[in-house]
This record gives sequence, C-alpha cells and structure tokens, in this order.
Amino acid sequence: CYGIQKTVINDMLLSFPDNEIIITVDNGIASIDGVNYANDKNMEVLVTDHHLQGEELPDAVLIINPNKNSDTFPSKALAGCGVAFYVMIALRDVFINKEISKINSEIETELNDKVKKIKLKHDISFLLDYLAIGTVADVVSLDENNRLIVETGLNRIKSGKANVGIKALCNVKDIDEKKITTSDIGFKIGPVLNAAGRLKNMSLGIDLLLSDSIVEANAKAIELNNVNIERKAMQKEMREKVIEDYENEEKKELEKLDFDKEKFDFSKVFYNPTFHEGIIGILASNIKDMFYLPAIVFSDTEDVSLIKGSGRSINEIHLRDAIDYVFKKDPSIISKFGGHSMAAGLSIYKDKLNDFQRLFDESCKLILNGEKPVDVKLIDMN
Repeated sequence: CYGIQKTVINDMLLSFPDNEIIITVDNGIASIDGVNYANDKNMEVLVTDHHLQGEELPDAVLIINPNKNSDTFPSKALAGCGVAFYVMIALRDVFINKEISKINSEIETELNDKVKKIKLKHDISFLLDYLAIGTVADVVSLDENNRLIVETGLNRIKSGKANVGIKALCNVKDIDEKKITTSDIGFKIGPVLNAAGRLKNMSLGIDLLLSDSIVEANAKAIELNNVNIERKAMQKEMREKVIEDYENEEKKELEKLDFDKEKFDFSKVFYNPTFHEGIIGILASNIKDMFYLPAIVFSDTEDVSLIKGSGRSINEIHLRDAIDYVFKKDPSIISKFGGHSMAAGLSIYKDKLNDFQRLFDESCKLILNGEKPVDVKLIDMN
C-alpha cells in the first residue's frame, strides 16, 4: 500500500540507469515523496492504482484510479490488476487505430480482412485468466463489472486456453480445469502464487506465470506449493501464539503483544518481534474473523525505530479512515500508511505503539457509536 520507495528507485537505477518512466500497478496513490524523488531523477511516473487517495495526490504525469475523488468510472471495486488491464485496453486501441488509419484499400473485403489481422495482432485476451485470478485473490467486491471479469477468465480456463503457468498450478493443486471455481482460485491458486512474495522472492511466482514450458512450469509450481506449505505452518504457529497470549493474560508473552482486552474493546492490535512480516496480513485476517473486530498485526522491520503493520477490517469500519483518524490526532505516531476500506498497511514508530492502539480503538469506537458489531453472514446465491 505504500507504493514507490526511494530505495526501490535507487535499486532500479543501478540496473537501468537510462530509465525514463515508472508505471505502477496497484500502488502509488499515496507515494508523494516517492514520486517527487522519481521526478528529481528525471523520470516520469504513471500511477495505476485502486486504493483511496489521501488529502494530497502525487505529482505524477498521469493518475489512473477509479477511486480518485474526481474519477467518474462507475466500477469502484476494480482490483489493481483490473485497473492495469483497462490501461492496456486503451493502449491497445491506440495502436490498432493508428495502424488502421494507414490502410489504403478501396475494396471492403480486403479492408475488413486487414482490420481483423491488425486486431488479432494486438489481442490481449490471453491475459484474462490472470485477470480473473488477480481479481478473486485481491478479495475485492464482486460487483457487476468484476463478476464479468471473473466469469470471462474462468471460461477461458475451462475451455483449455489457460496460460501454461495456470495449467501447472491446476495440476499441482489437483484442480479440474473444466470445473474450476472462484473457491479454487481463492483457496488454492491465489495462496500458492502469493506464498513466495510473503516468505521468499516474488519472482518465483512471476517466472511461473511467464513460463511457456509445461515441464518447467510444473517444477516451479511444485516449488511454490512447498513454499506455501511452509507459510501455512508458520501462520498456524503465529495464530496459536496469539490465541495463547489472549487466553493467558498473565503470561509474559502478553507484554510483548502490548494488548489489554479490557481496555480496548473495539479493535485488536498485536505486535510481536518474532512474527514474519510476510504473514502478518493473513494473521490479521484470522484475528478479524475470530473476534469480528478490525485487527492490525505488527512485526519488526530493518529500521529498529519502526514496526510494520498489516490490517484487515469488518464491514462496519472503513480501515483507512480509522487509521487516518489516528494520523490526524497525532501525526508523530504513523510514518506512512495506505489502503482501502477492508485492508491497509502502515508503519508506525515502535515507541508509539501504545498511543496508536489507544487512538485506533477510539476511532473504531466512534465509528461504531460505542456498540459492539454483530457478525452477519451474507450468502450470495447468484
């Protein structure tokens, strides 16, 4: 959720010193300093994002975001991959129209044939299965537009046209391509693809998706699945520690979590230096489901003065707004944050954890009007 970082830009310039443009996907709307730094390095930034904007927008050459305050695009629930796909559609149409304008033919059949060839040349339908997986895995609301995106991608997989990497994942997870569902994506494919980015190097998943050899792809899918098994074991251990500390308040481990269940009734905030930062988001989701309250889990970072948090929320509380309340009440607590209604990421100063916890709970209490929320299950039978 943070977006463009100075360190990332510096690393990129070491490998690509002549780079002139940065295109973001699923981040950048809150990257004020990062975009300014890129501009100072004579690089233009194109932001494509779906997270909510703050009070200030980055000084990017272009910002494409359905949730930008001035944007009129009707589907506000688009995932980051969906926004990027629409950008690709627009770019594709530009190339198509340029090539069509150069055609010199007075014979209608010949003209139509050339137009078809040009459109086929710029076909991007091979990305639809990726788009469906990204939309489901990002757990965005399935409005009419997202339903269409997911259905189209699933139909492509079912028809046997899935990319090699997706076929390999289906093989490893024992998924019948012809019967694949959103549950298969959400609980099998998505977690495996995300596992490497959480624990090791995300390039492992990228290499799998870009593979054109089924043998190579199967090997990478097996490796990714093994990483996910490791991730699940680590997640289970972290979850059990949270439960243990909650149920045994007098244990010393509880002091590490800085958690007081009597005082903070409207949110759950946990910190433990042993937690792996790649899994705290999943752990926050687990805790949110356990208590039906917004939850944020913090872990240590390379900067000893900061701790990094990942949060998940309930329907009644807009998480980014709740965190923004803390930032406005005391700007000295939060180093940076970003996100949307149901999920957010942030970094806070370690010595300000108690202050953050107090103000975050205060914010949630105000939003809930002092009443504990009730977990109501909505079942979509469409």
